[in-house]
Amino acid sequence: MDRKILHIDMNSFYASVELLTRPDLRDKPVVVGGDESLRHGIVLAKNEIAKAFGIKTAETLYLARQKAPHLVVLPPHHELYHEYSQRAQAIYREYSERVQPFGPDEAWLDVSHRPESGEALAAEIKARVRGELGLTVSVGVSWNKTFAKMGSDHRKPDAITLITRENYKDILWQKPVDEFLFVGAATAARLQQLGIRTVGDLAAADPEQLSKILGKNAWSLVFNARGEDDSPVLSEAEQGPPKSIGVSQTTSRDLTKAEAIRDLFTEISGEVAQRMAEQGMRGRTVRIVVRDTNFVTKTRQRSLVTAVTEASDILREAWELYEEHFAGGVPLRLLGITIDQLESRDAAEQMSLDDLLAQTPRSASAAKAANPLVDALLEELQQRFGPEHIRKGYKKDR
Repeated sequence: MDRKILHIDMNSFYASVELLTRPDLRDKPVVVGGDESLRHGIVLAKNEIAKAFGIKTAETLYLARQKAPHLVVLPPHHELYHEYSQRAQAIYREYSERVQPFGPDEAWLDVSHRPESGEALAAEIKARVRGELGLTVSVGVSWNKTFAKMGSDHRKPDAITLITRENYKDILWQKPVDEFLFVGAATAARLQQLGIRTVGDLAAADPEQLSKILGKNAWSLVFNARGEDDSPVLSEAEQGPPKSIGVSQTTSRDLTKAEAIRDLFTEISGEVAQRMAEQGMRGRTVRIVVRDTNFVTKTRQRSLVTAVTEASDILREAWELYEEHFAGGVPLRLLGITIDQLESRDAAEQMSLDDLLAQTPRSASAAKAANPLVDALLEELQQRFGPEHIRKGYKKDR
């Protein structure tokens, strides 16, 4: 028997949450963005009215205002978005323990165990989110995760799309291949060069031949296009802690100026920090990714002595990596930041010798206060290497 999978996407999430506190702006083009006074601030999210003006995510606010002179720009409030994301997921978990978030505004639900139809459950959840949170959602209903996700993308906003074994070819196979799940710009360009322009073309492709060009990812792309995605919707317990947390953003225009690139890194750093806070994690490796206009993707990373949690620290490390390796290069179309070597914020922060030296006191009173830190480190080293090898030193008067 086929599974019943829902994919729920909260429409224009950031902008919609902002409008809950500003109902007077509902009939105006609204975007959530950075500091407009910097000229290079970018669009993080937009409402449907702004979208109708042709405004795109990640383009500069300067360009967005040229398209819509009466545009309203609101600053982001990531803590508020996190609150609404958690409230929505709490509703979802009343219907299934198998709820797998896909970013702050999307989630898959496996409701196969319930007697109601997937469409009926989608309608009920959709009504509850609107009634309890004041937000609209689009829901895709299908027998697998890929088609459920594409169903929620098919009709927006505030809609339900049922993808069945009888209609999936008519609805999905006609779509451009770059709209297929996990087909990025670089992969789409390669596929189009091979004459694979639609999802149906991808489904008809020979995965073995395609894997010689795209690698092993080709197999899952072809099978998923055929409706053979059997990946499970993971419960919270099955998901476990994330191994990395990252955000990347493709821009609608070439990025050439340092100010615009730094602004985008600033916005990405804020979102990464928010996602880390949601997961209760900190990380010890910062990795950046850049993709130029020739679809060449490069990454650089650095390991840190002290784990990062704050957006300002993430931005500092990411920007130093960019300036060291990529500044002054070809125009860019994608930037990303990923934090690796994650650990729980509840875990004790292990003090390194560098940390201790950085806290070297400058006065006698400060030195006395610092003694517990020295003693704690000394005890740890003695336990590790033996007390006969590690002992406290004393300054001798001369």
